Amino acid sequence: MEATSQTKMDYIEPLEAQLEKNRKELSEVEEKLNKSGNMLQAILQTINEIVIVFDKDLNIKMINRQVNFRDKKCHEFFFGVPGVCEDCPVLRTIQEKKSISVEKVIRNEYYRIQTHPLTNLQGEVEGVIEVSRPITGEKAREQQLFHADKLSSLGLLVSGIVHEINNPNAYICGNIPIIREAFKAIFPILDEHVRQNPGFQVARLDYSLFKENVTLMLDDMIQGCSRIQNILGSLKSFTRRPEGLLSERVELNDVVNEGMRLVYNTMKRMAVIHTDLQEGLPGVKGNRDKLIQAFVNLMINAWQAIKKEKGNIWVKTQFEPKDNCVCLSICDDGCGMGEFAKAQIFNPFFTTKKEGTGLGLSIVAKIIGEHNGRIDLKSEVGTGSTFTLRLPVES
Repeated sequence: MEATSQTKMDYIEPLEAQLEKNRKELSEVEEKLNKSGNMLQAILQTINEIVIVFDKDLNIKMINRQVNFRDKKCHEFFFGVPGVCEDCPVLRTIQEKKSISVEKVIRNEYYRIQTHPLTNLQGEVEGVIEVSRPITGEKAREQQLFHADKLSSLGLLVSGIVHEINNPNAYICGNIPIIREAFKAIFPILDEHVRQNPGFQVARLDYSLFKENVTLMLDDMIQGCSRIQNILGSLKSFTRRPEGLLSERVELNDVVNEGMRLVYNTMKRMAVIHTDLQEGLPGVKGNRDKLIQAFVNLMINAWQAIKKEKGNIWVKTQFEPKDNCVCLSICDDGCGMGEFAKAQIFNPFFTTKKEGTGLGLSIVAKIIGEHNGRIDLKSEVGTGSTFTLRLPVES
């Protein structure tokens, strides 16, 4: 019996030693794995991109953010919806067994999302790793470059059109005064002719009526030609590449008058434009072309906000001695805005209009900021909006 017990002990002791050795090795491996896991988590948390690991049922298994994601699926956690999102890149990666790269809008922010399959030894997809990063700023710069390129092309087009219109208009402007002078010499001859021929007509009009109105018609034509020249000059000035300097003395009423020449004929079909321009305003130091652009953008915004058949737009300038600034207000009786829209309205690409680019008011904010001014906004849904620009007086 003693020999048998000794034999068992001789057999068990090496096994226990081996088990203890295996236990220590497993403990060391576990410790290394924990260290590796902690290091991986620390590395992932230093990455600006959002890294998420999903299983094949779209459950979130890991995310490099300090958030509670337990027992949540992707669409529940990020979008709060019960079903899988349309064109889900994670689901596509599981189904197609390949990496996917897409751009999506999440809570008014642009993201570039890349998904990669996690496969086992048999090549089956067991999960997906998703890497996403916000690209709203990149999209903004891209759109601004695109918008600038369009404006540059528009500038070249307008310059050509201005040139083509200017030449024939110059002939008209030059010839009408000669025709008016010619009529002064012709009228005495026609007067004598009418005394001898009482029923004499010119252009199917009785001579007396023709003589009474022809000078007025010629004067109207001269004024029309002059207006065309002013509009063409404003177009050339508006499309000219700005130097960017803020060193001019600018008269705010001149900014309004120049801008009105550009927008009035288009807007008068939709709205009655009322102007109240205070005379003798102090000048501001800045860039005339940029301020005209800001004014035009605000007028377009007011015009687009009017949904009824005929609305109203009020344009007012005044000097505020208390703040030593000049003010330009553009008020409309359009659809107005709620609190959310008012908080976002100057952000690039935010728009409440189907035809809007979301750039017009952000450009206005940038221009006024460059001039050390500020913009005040008052708006109510269904009532209209008032934008007031406040610019410091030139010192």
